Amino acid sequence: MVKGCQKKIIVVNQTGSKYFDSAYFILKGELPRGSSEHDMMKEAQNIVDGCSAEQLFAASLLSEPANNKKRPKKRLDSVIAFFSGAAMVGAVVGAVSLAANLLF
Repeated sequence: MVKGCQKKIIVVNQTGSKYFDSAYFILKGELPRGSSEHDMMKEAQNIVDGCSAEQLFAASLLSEPANNKKRPKKRLDSVIAFFSGAAMVGAVVGAVSLAANLLF
């Protein structure tokens, strides 16, 4: 539980975008002197108006780069890993058992 934390947020509900319903802006701790609520709302609306889908895509906010796709994990990989581990443990136990029989 966080105590003593306070953030001021501006919410722009009608962005006019075909992608986003609303935008949230978290205000800095210290605002410039003489700034009013009207100035902050105007700045938030300017940012929303000036930000196009192409700019968001270029900033990698809409999707990951195509070359960064992960290979889907297959069930066969898990089965192979399990049996490889089991074979390794069996080999070690067999070697220890053989060595114990030869020494004693």
